[in-house]
Amino acid sequence: MANKEQLVSFVAITIITIVLMSLLAYSTVLGAEGENNISFLEAEGNALMDKVGTWFGYLFWFIGATSLFAAALGIVDYTSGWSPTCSRSAACATTTPGPRAASTSL
Repeated sequence: MANKEQLVSFVAITIITIVLMSLLAYSTVLGAEGENNISFLEAEGNALMDKVGTWFGYLFWFIGATSLFAAALGIVDYTSGWSPTCSRSAACATTTPGPRAASTSL
């Protein structure tokens, strides 16, 4: 039951976030000149500064940077195989290999 609840929550939050971010981008930078890469975030922040206020552009950039950092940190955490409960125990290295250790044994 908990797995279904987590799945539904994850899917709902993902869909809501994608819809809101798409609407925000549509209303701020649609038709703007620029490259097709991550630099559109700068243009979107500048557009938000003009339309809402300077503080909102900086808030947008701060939240974006924090989200990207958290995602990168999560990826590093997942691929490292390190666990805080196993940090002091040598036995954890042999009993709970991370994804990288499991894939290298093939």
